[in-house]
Amino acid sequence: MTGKIQQKVPGTTIDQTDIKYDQRGWEAVKQIQENIDEITGITPTLQGETTAKTLGQSLQDKEGALKKLSIPLKNIAQMLEDEAFISLSWMKQIYSIPEIKKFANEEEIQAYVDETGRLAQNVLPTKQDEIGNPMEVSADFYPQLEMALEDREGVLVESKENRFFNVGTDIPLSALDWDGMIEVKMDSMLSPTPELERQRKLELFNLLQPVIAQIAMAIKTDVDVAIALGKPAIQILEIQNEKPKLWLPDELILAMENPEKYKMELQQKMIMEQQQQMNMQSKADSSQSIFLPAGEAKKVVGEGQITNPVKDSMNEMLKVR
Repeated sequence: MTGKIQQKVPGTTIDQTDIKYDQRGWEAVKQIQENIDEITGITPTLQGETTAKTLGQSLQDKEGALKKLSIPLKNIAQMLEDEAFISLSWMKQIYSIPEIKKFANEEEIQAYVDETGRLAQNVLPTKQDEIGNPMEVSADFYPQLEMALEDREGVLVESKENRFFNVGTDIPLSALDWDGMIEVKMDSMLSPTPELERQRKLELFNLLQPVIAQIAMAIKTDVDVAIALGKPAIQILEIQNEKPKLWLPDELILAMENPEKYKMELQQKMIMEQQQQMNMQSKADSSQSIFLPAGEAKKVVGEGQITNPVKDSMNEMLKVR
């Protein structure tokens, strides 16, 4: 009988249950895990385990694993996008419907507002006595949301502290009519390997560095050439899921946004630099010139033509000795 404690009688023994284990069970567990990895596409390589001896082999193994994982990742990304659209639709329907509460008078409404912090809207009398005094008052209370946002000149931005926002006042009902596209990037769901990520960025740097050097030189003289060099560089960066603003010169980004404006600013800058150089040159020439009285010419005497009377007298005395 299980669950019952009996006293051991002297002279008796306790027989231990002998369970025979099959060592092949561990092999079966390993085979089942490999089958799971094969079906899901999440192989040990993507989990950080690798048996490759070189970095190139590791990259090839990871690329092969990612190809197997592409279909499951697409399905997961599509599921997350659909869930986001459904959530937004439900939030619009729920948050736009107020809760209607009835009170005896407006003093009770104010007491409820002070206690809960919710704002009363559309306060209307629902019952009146014979004289016309309200006997019952109703008010609409929209949901109150707790979010880590703060209001900066009418724009909600991320904040470290949570705040309570009342729908209908802090958040207009029109803001619930959100319309847009939601895209989930498959690569963001994978945990990148630091070593592989460093190698990838190093190879990308070696590929783009000559182009970036040419762009930096051309942007000062020929904007059109710099833009022509920047277009294929942007395509390469976007394929690698990199932001061009973090790799390309800031001058090129400004030039591509508004080429004509950048050309005018560059031309004005060159004119100002030329004027500064001319002013500096004129100042240098004026500091080296010697101003003489009117009608008197400047005389330049060679080094060999300079006479020293004292030196000549000493030479004559040495000759006499």
